[in-house]
Formats: sequence, structure tokens, C-alpha cells
Amino acid sequence: MRTGNWTAQYTINAASAAVATFTNMPAADAFLFSSTRHIVLADLSGMTYVRLKVNKQTTAATSGAKLTLRYSPTFSTVVSDYIDIGITEVSVGVDVVNQYLTSSWVEIDSTALCYEDVYLAVVGSGGNGTLDPTFGNISVSFC
Repeated sequence: MRTGNWTAQYTINAASAAVATFTNMPAADAFLFSSTRHIVLADLSGMTYVRLKVNKQTTAATSGAKLTLRYSPTFSTVVSDYIDIGITEVSVGVDVVNQYLTSSWVEIDSTALCYEDVYLAVVGSGGNGTLDPTFGNISVSFC
């Protein structure tokens, strides 16, 4: 569902010579790859909808594991400071291999639009603390 002429894309993880591994993906909410280095600053001016895009590679996570897009109006290294950016959760299940996954286009929550700039974080959850799912490019699109 694209509307208007404004579009933006933010790369969360760029594919490199090797896959990126979410080592021991935890059950509880955790930043992507258990690191804050993938948090990006995004300008939501003129945006209405958002979707998450994930190139899922060869190692699957446990059943029910997912990546979710969240935001915070201020930079934080505390995962619980980030909340859902959409009026419904913007997420993809990652218990698959060798697939390009996209969430639905989801309307951005009006509270997030109160801020011109927000910090975006991809949060993983539902892992079993043992499996190491792998990923290629991860990005977020807005329109």
C-alpha cells in the first residue's frame, strides 16, 4: 500500500561477503545481533506507512522467532525503551531459510509521527538461546 510521492529507505544491516549471524538468538527482546550498532536515525516527515524487509539466509531460528521494527524518540541502549512503530506490529517470522521476507505495509502510529526524527531498532525475540539464524540485507521502507 503506497500512497503519495514521498518514499524513504533505511538500511539496517548491509549484506557483506558473509552472512550476519544472530548468535544464540534469545527468547526475550534483544537488539538485532545483540548490539546497538544497527540503530538508525530516520526522518518520518511526510510518511504514513512502513514495512520491514529481511533477506533470510541459510540457518533458521526456532519456531515463532521474529524480527520486529521499533522506535524511540531518543537514542537509547535499552531495548525496552523502543516501542512498536506501527498501529500494529511491523515484523517478520525468521524460522525459515533462503527467503526474502517482507512485512505488510503498516500505518505508522500517530505518536511516532509527533517526532520529526526517530531512532529505529530491529528487535529479535522468540529464539531459543541456542540457534544462530543468519541474515543478509535488512532494510525498512517508508511512504
